[in-house]
Amino acid sequence: MRAAAEHFRHANDLRSLAEAEYQRGWVELDLLRDFDGARRSGESALAHFKAVDDELWAQRSNLLLALAETRLASERTGNDRELRFTAVTRRVAESLRYFEEHDEATDSLRALNLQAMPDSIRGRNDRAVTLYQMIRRRAHARGDKFFEAGAIQSLAQVAYRKGDMTRAADMYESVLPLIERDRNPDLYATIVGNLGYTLIALGDFDRALLLQTEALDLFSARGDSGQTARTLTALGAIQFRTGNVERAFESLRSAQPLYEQSGDLSGQASSLRLLGNAAAALEQHDLSLEYLRKAERISGDIDSIEDTRVLIARELRALGDMVGAERMLDGAIQTRNEQTRADALAERARLRQRQHRPAEALADLRAADDTYARLQLDFNRIDTSAALALALLDAGDVQGASVAADTAVRMETRIRVKSANPELRAGFLSASYAPYEARIEVDLADPSARGTEAAWQAFRTAETIRARSLSDRMSVAAAAHAPRDTEVDALRERLTMLQIDLERSVHRPVSDGASDPLELRREIEETRARIEVRALARGGIAPSTALSIPDSRADVQRALPADTAVLAYFVGDARSHAWLLTRNELRHVVLPGRRALQNLVTTFVERQRSGVKSEQDSVFAPLVGNLLVGVQAKRLMILPDGPLNGLPFAALPLPRGQPRELLVDRFVVTAAPSLALALRPSSHVIERTRVAVISDPVYTPDDRRLSLAPNERGNFRGAESGSDRLARLPYSAIEARAVVRAFEGMDVIELAGFNATARRVVELPSQELGVLHFATHAVTRHDSPEQSALFLSEYAADGTPLLMDRLTADDIARSGLRANLVVLSGCATGDGRELRGEGVLGLTYRFLANGSNTVVASLWPVEDALTAQFMAEFYTAYRATGRAPDALRTAQLRTRGTAAASVWASFVVRANALP
Repeated sequence: MRAAAEHFRHANDLRSLAEAEYQRGWVELDLLRDFDGARRSGESALAHFKAVDDELWAQRSNLLLALAETRLASERTGNDRELRFTAVTRRVAESLRYFEEHDEATDSLRALNLQAMPDSIRGRNDRAVTLYQMIRRRAHARGDKFFEAGAIQSLAQVAYRKGDMTRAADMYESVLPLIERDRNPDLYATIVGNLGYTLIALGDFDRALLLQTEALDLFSARGDSGQTARTLTALGAIQFRTGNVERAFESLRSAQPLYEQSGDLSGQASSLRLLGNAAAALEQHDLSLEYLRKAERISGDIDSIEDTRVLIARELRALGDMVGAERMLDGAIQTRNEQTRADALAERARLRQRQHRPAEALADLRAADDTYARLQLDFNRIDTSAALALALLDAGDVQGASVAADTAVRMETRIRVKSANPELRAGFLSASYAPYEARIEVDLADPSARGTEAAWQAFRTAETIRARSLSDRMSVAAAAHAPRDTEVDALRERLTMLQIDLERSVHRPVSDGASDPLELRREIEETRARIEVRALARGGIAPSTALSIPDSRADVQRALPADTAVLAYFVGDARSHAWLLTRNELRHVVLPGRRALQNLVTTFVERQRSGVKSEQDSVFAPLVGNLLVGVQAKRLMILPDGPLNGLPFAALPLPRGQPRELLVDRFVVTAAPSLALALRPSSHVIERTRVAVISDPVYTPDDRRLSLAPNERGNFRGAESGSDRLARLPYSAIEARAVVRAFEGMDVIELAGFNATARRVVELPSQELGVLHFATHAVTRHDSPEQSALFLSEYAADGTPLLMDRLTADDIARSGLRANLVVLSGCATGDGRELRGEGVLGLTYRFLANGSNTVVASLWPVEDALTAQFMAEFYTAYRATGRAPDALRTAQLRTRGTAAASVWASFVVRANALP
């Protein structure tokens, strides 16, 4: 275009020159986002059209110039921006008069739309709405669907900014039929994406995911990096709001280069706000503040700036800068945007609570909750109603607190059960735990149910949210599996290969041929979204309310075996709770909040892994309180929650016990997802007699096993950091032989060496398996638990590399692989994404969801040789008793005090049945 313009200039062809400059200006504006270049091109086109007395095209060039100046002005602040917007308004008014006088209807609509932009950017929504409504009426009257759709979209955006999400969603829905997807794919995809954002705010995550994935496909196909970045941000928002913070963080980070490439400052500011939220949830407050400060700098409209300042105030409060937080909130409290003001009031309430000003905090919470209720923002009400309940409880208003807590629970449940994705439901519940924390505190304060009855009400509240998604999965696990979806299979294979590439890229620089990690993460998120959409299209898994415990405490106690005690937990942010339930009594204690318990668990696990012995066992007393003192039961079923899922309870010092006496010395310990699952009649073991043992996979390209030479990397049963290769586990084969000996005379299937492949494993006869044992490398992924995996043979017998060299948690779910007892003898096979209420998503979760009765797994990396010795002890005991919890305790007692201390404490039993 520049060459053409230069040619016309030399030929003194001013009309053609003006046309070339005009077209170049739009390219610079829309595609290159070079606003200053577009301004210069617009000025030149305007001058040259005037020189040839073409007033119509001169005014069209004037609009181009005005739009470029609007974009430039939006990047400025203060008086400079106001002066620029004033100049734009005069310029647009001049063009509008001309178009009106000459009956240029389409150009008039374009000018009216541009006239509304400065007001919209400055938050003068009423004036902007008047103009958009005028455009809508005119466009409808003349049958111009394009401008009518654009006006409705603009009105929806104003409603969204004002917090009226229901109205915004209705408007976006109404505009979609006006757009022909094939003729206007950009506009269609933009509106679909905007509707998806609105549905996220309303908590309709499934439909939002469907729409955003549709938009992603359209934008990716057209190579629109700016809109692709916005769609990735929307996917990150879904992940964040449904509790998958690590995944959201990576999705949002992967979108940033696309924003930089496209120059979309408005979209990037929104993405950075979400990124700041994710960093804050990961307790990286300095990093969060860095992201939010950048979002504040590049935000183009006052509403976005005030939204950002509310978030900055939150981070300043978290970092202890109360004065700075107060200053940030001052402006947002005065805003005309109702949602932003409610957000600011809710944040100021938290600030007032830190400042020990409870009456003011209560008033702010009431005002914020009332605003959210009026705007029908159920998602926002979850936290404010829960916080209001606790504030009312502190003020002595138990009845008011009960109403507020029930409101929060109702909002959380209403949003959660909309989704047909059980993992999404589980994540949302874990991220929205506050209502149940408030409900439990109200239960315990209920004056009509003192003492044991109050404790029982609180116990039942905690039980109602345990393992809901796991039980939903189990309810359909026994049904016939749906036909394989070849498209989903291809997407899952692609996801696994992308994950492998990402693992390798971490260890090799891009200059050495490795892929860019951020680009790989972006592709991974896009692929995951498409998989989830396909699952939803096939119906998903509906939530069920069938599984529960009886209302009567006496009925539940009668269902417990006489030798069994139940130790149940609820981990709240401010306070946690533990209960001990036996046939004869119910005890309750209050424990520290989530962070304190997480720190205790981390410290205890570090000591167990290092083998350090300490006399300071009393520091771990808060993990069980005095609940176990005097308990005569021999079996202890634990219902852990949150970080306590990673605690090796058997290794805990016994409160008021003998010196060095541990829980394993007194109890047979097992963990269960929920009491309701453990008590259900169908939890009895179906007799299965076959045994399958998978061991000693081939991780090197030759069958002679040259890696048998001593190699540090082979000591632990997981990939070592700093390497993208796995070494052979020499003791894996020895362990397998010990398992086979323990079941001598039974039907044993051995898959070892080149036969230990993913294909052979998924073809195992699950319906017949009593025991399924893996002795392999393993990996767990907290951000993507479905990609946690058991590593199997990488090569065939002829040396050919195998495409699929691992059995992922997702493969386990799809294949229905299960057994009465599954033993995962690898590194950290019991680890994964810890969700309050649900448990640990990962390998053990998938086997339990498939209907396995019991899973034995490790909580941290375990050494190869010592693990083989431990497993020999376990299976000797298991063959004698047939009960995994008893066998594990026997093996732990026999190896306690030996070099295998870090191994015996690592292994735990998780079961869907009583111990």
